[in-house]
Amino acid sequence: MDIFVSKGKLMLKFAQVEIALASNLDVKEEHREKFRARLKQLQRSGWPTGVNTGGKRPRYGARQLLELAFVLELLECGISPDRSVRLIEGWWESVRKAFLQARSAPDEQIMLGFFQTHFTGLSLQAGQADIGEPDEGAFIFSITANERPEELSSLQAMLSAPRYITINVSRILFGLTVGLREAGTESAFVWAQTEEW
Repeated sequence: MDIFVSKGKLMLKFAQVEIALASNLDVKEEHREKFRARLKQLQRSGWPTGVNTGGKRPRYGARQLLELAFVLELLECGISPDRSVRLIEGWWESVRKAFLQARSAPDEQIMLGFFQTHFTGLSLQAGQADIGEPDEGAFIFSITANERPEELSSLQAMLSAPRYITINVSRILFGLTVGLREAGTESAFVWAQTEEW
């Protein structure tokens, strides 16, 4: 395993992150160059925070890996890169909590629902929320045999919204774990960083 440790934390190289994310999204080999270019474009734009190191090779921690995974999910939904980044920045606390819940409840399907009046900006009026600024919110729910009452109210709110996006956080956790293994990295080392969250 090729590892880099900074301040006592395992850091991943770009190649390892690319393999893990491509595996998670099931990117076919013939599309890997385009996928790599998308990751480099995000990196050049200064995202995720802390990886555009001004000429030094970027290193990624667990947070940067998850930020990229969720932004890529939003890109797959057709949301622009700038808006996807802003949405994940604005909703990071919900993303973080959903990931921790998925880690602690591996037998449940933990979902993260995003809803707002506009995802793409097409319905923005002058003076409305800035690009990607969450104007409604995000909520966490699970799909189990016995739905919890507090989750049912969240689902009801989601279903009454004009539009929403649901991301399966448990599937991302599983996909990244498999992808990290493919990249030659033990996922337990990476996920250990989330213990302090």
